[in-house]
Amino acid sequence: NLTKVEEPKPTGGTYITNYTYTPFGQLATVTMTRNGYSGHTVLSSVTQTRTFNYNANGHLTSTVFPETNGTTTYAPNSDGTVSSKLDYKGVRKYFYGLGKRLERVERYPGATSVAGATNEDAKGHVDYYYDSVPASIPTNFQGTYRQGRLAATRFNCSAFVLGNLTGCTYELY
Repeated sequence: NLTKVEEPKPTGGTYITNYTYTPFGQLATVTMTRNGYSGHTVLSSVTQTRTFNYNANGHLTSTVFPETNGTTTYAPNSDGTVSSKLDYKGVRKYFYGLGKRLERVERYPGATSVAGATNEDAKGHVDYYYDSVPASIPTNFQGTYRQGRLAATRFNCSAFVLGNLTGCTYELY
């Protein structure tokens, strides 16, 4: 595994980034020292460490990054896919289909726990469609070679009306 990267500083010298790993070869920390800035004025060096934590099955359970507030927590499914993510922005829930393909992401801004995630944000809801474009998507687009591939996404919806998403944006592939 990569343990150290040295990069030249634009003004001379070297930036160093160090990587550590768990006994199972998973990334555990990334530590980097860079110049701190106030506007365009270089201040003393700043060291940032990003930390990655795993459960006994080797699934990612949390991260700590200096540029985000607090710890991000991941709840893995038994197959290793992520069922939910909790961070300073709220909760995201992930749903999968056959072959562990991501089918839907739901976002609950401001939620402080997965159990307390009750008000889904329509703009943060994303649906993924594979193999073909669903008949419910208004289009004349005829893509080719979609079998086994992502065919369309639905996102940035304006609201839930009687439990259905409305005013959505579609992307076809």
